[in-house]
Amino acid sequence: MKQGSIGSLVYGIGAGAAALTTTAGGALPPLPPVDEVIAETASVLASPQAEVLHDPGESQAEVEAVEAPVETSFWSGWVRRVELGASGTEGNTQSGSFRSTLRATKKEGLNELLVDGTYSFATRDSETTQDRFYANGRYDRLMIDSRWRYFGTGSYESDRFRDWDHRWTSGGGFGYQAIKDEQTSLLARGGMSLAQDIGGISDNVRTEAILGMDVSHQIDERQKIIGSIDFLPNVSDFDEYRVNARAGWEFLIDPESNLSLRLGGEERYDATAAGGSKRNDLSYYAVIAVEF
Repeated sequence: MKQGSIGSLVYGIGAGAAALTTTAGGALPPLPPVDEVIAETASVLASPQAEVLHDPGESQAEVEAVEAPVETSFWSGWVRRVELGASGTEGNTQSGSFRSTLRATKKEGLNELLVDGTYSFATRDSETTQDRFYANGRYDRLMIDSRWRYFGTGSYESDRFRDWDHRWTSGGGFGYQAIKDEQTSLLARGGMSLAQDIGGISDNVRTEAILGMDVSHQIDERQKIIGSIDFLPNVSDFDEYRVNARAGWEFLIDPESNLSLRLGGEERYDATAAGGSKRNDLSYYAVIAVEF
């Protein structure tokens, strides 16, 4: 209710009481002007000492929920994960490898966000045999009371041993949650994306289709398996396509610290590879992961 309306209401109640009293034979001093009543009422409502009155029927929890500040920070609610792995040999052959991954996920209402980056480096007899960085991001928007969703995705990759220097992709599409229960999840994805290889034979931007699938299965309280595959054909020439696949097994070592061991492998096939690049690129790893 507006302050002016409150003041008028107070004035009206006072005037009515005066009329009743006069009718009964009593006498009251004259009421102050209505403008003074409205101004005084407004000053009381604006006072910092004024108490907020609640409906007596409201529970304490309901009152606190109304008064509690709403957390809207983009940076809150993220689940972060760090993976580190290294190996090496000394003797007749000298070799070493290093792999690290940073990942962050967030689920809030109908929104799901994923951001991750992986760097891999390896040497053999003092010569570098692997030097690759890959970053990926995806936003999923779920639909109410539906297995369907839509998504947007983007990635960046640099690889010293490819026939290009940098590669980026950006696209989106729809997903369908075919299976979702306490143990198993199967998500199918389909859409379109733009891709470009920079520093290679051709820097032209191409259009690729997205046909993918993500799967995970919780074996027991400590073990789970995960996997994903993406088939990315060039829509203008289906003989040019890429396949990215990965699979892994994870064992929870310490539930209190969320410390895990992961064994996995990644397969990248590129039918457009040229020069000294091979079409097939398989890597496998063992890492220690912590989630917080």
